[in-house]
Amino acid sequence: YSNSFEAKITTLQNSAAVTIETLKIKEKEIIDLKNVVQISEENKSSLEERCSNMFEKANILNHELQESRDYTNSLKENITSLENNAAATIDLLKFQEKEMNNLRNIVQISEEDKISLEKEHSNMSEEINFLTNELKESKD
Repeated sequence: YSNSFEAKITTLQNSAAVTIETLKIKEKEIIDLKNVVQISEENKSSLEERCSNMFEKANILNHELQESRDYTNSLKENITSLENNAAATIDLLKFQEKEMNNLRNIVQISEEDKISLEKEHSNMSEEINFLTNELKESKD
């Protein structure tokens, strides 16, 4: 009967040893899993920080992009203003050219009037000379 008891104790001891080994293996697995979880938590924190930095950079880039768009729009407005000024200057130059042509025409007409008046003066002078001569002849 004692052999049977010893056999049971041996079986229980063996079973306990197996259970202890199994528990040690499970404990090691739990420690490994805790390490994995810790690494995952560290990775998560690192990823969160990197994401935060990326969002910050994205916001900075968006701000710079908006400033660039504003500057581009300002340049476009300046170009449009310069184009409008150039068009107004061209219109003014065309108007001044017309005025100059009108003045040339007036000067030409004045020149023609002068020539005509000189001719008329010459004709009158001739007529006066003719009449003066006739008057002299008639007195004689």
